[in-house]
Amino acid sequence: MQFTEVLDLWVFSDPAESESRFRALLEERASAGDAVLCGLLQTQLARTFSLRGQFERAHALLGESDLADQTSVSGVYWHLEKGRTWNSSGEKEVARKHFEIAMARALELNLEAEAVDAAHMIAITMGASDSGLEWTERALRLSSDAHCPRARRWRASLSNNLGWTLIERGDF
Repeated sequence: MQFTEVLDLWVFSDPAESESRFRALLEERASAGDAVLCGLLQTQLARTFSLRGQFERAHALLGESDLADQTSVSGVYWHLEKGRTWNSSGEKEVARKHFEIAMARALELNLEAEAVDAAHMIAITMGASDSGLEWTERALRLSSDAHCPRARRWRASLSNNLGWTLIERGDF
């Protein structure tokens, strides 16, 4: 199973349903001894908690995992989800550090969609500031230049974010 197939299990409008899907697959992959995929699944389970405001559960699941030190798909997602959890709970600076690590590792691994996601999240931590605007524009350039369809699909969301950031800045 590829990591993109795990991401296809998401039902963002229903994080509880996503949790059920990830738990079922985690049980199956753990029985098969697939530690790599299990690490990725744990990051996505944590995200289901974060989306529901259950930050302590998300942090507990992510823990201080050895994934934090890995330059791997699972390591990138560990930092993305750790960052999202910190960001959603209001800890923008801590979150940004995780997104920066995720982006650097994603670029190193040529994971275009994940690099765009990380850049987008860095921008979110900075709000409508000049730096936030620059990061949104950077994410949009990364998306536009990408070969990966998942990375290119970010263009609409990023263009929307860019528009709202400009509105917040009073730049009509």
